[in-house]
Amino acid sequence: MTAEIMFADEQDEIELNEILWDYDMGIPGQAEEMLVFKKEGQTLGGAKIVEVEENRFFLEVLGVKQAQHSQGIGRILLSEILQNPWECCKYPLSKFQLKKPYTITTMARGSAVGFYKKMGFKNCDSLLLPQEYSEQCDFCPDKGECDPSPMIFTGGIKA
Repeated sequence: MTAEIMFADEQDEIELNEILWDYDMGIPGQAEEMLVFKKEGQTLGGAKIVEVEENRFFLEVLGVKQAQHSQGIGRILLSEILQNPWECCKYPLSKFQLKKPYTITTMARGSAVGFYKKMGFKNCDSLLLPQEYSEQCDFCPDKGECDPSPMIFTGGIKA
C-alpha cells in the first residue's frame, strides 16, 4: 500500500494527539482540520495550516511519529503544503492563482530550524507572523528550552 496525504477524520485524533504530545503540543482546533500522512492505514504525521488573510498562511503545527523520524515523512508532508497551501488548508479564504505570490510563516522550535531552512524557509522578524501567533511563545515556560524562531516561506511565481 502506498502512502497518502489527506485531511484527518475522527479516527485519526488519538494517533495525532500521541504524535503531537511527543513534542509537548496538542491538536490546534479540530482534528478534521489537520492534514495527515498515512501509510498502511497508520497515521505517521500531521500538520495544520491556516490562511489568515488572502495568500498569507500560517503553519500552526507539523509533527511526525518519533519512531518514523529521518524517513522523509516531514519533508513529504511539508512539500505538499508548500506546493499548494490552499489545498492543504481546510478552510481557505482565497483560491489558488497562478503567478500570485503567497507566504507561509511558522514559529519553528530551535531544533527544527535546519529542517525548515532545507525546505526553503528563512528566519524572519516575529512582526511578520500574524498577530495572533507572534506572541504565542512569549509566556511559555518552555521558551528557553524550545528556542522558538519565526520563519517565512515565499511561494508562487513573482511577476
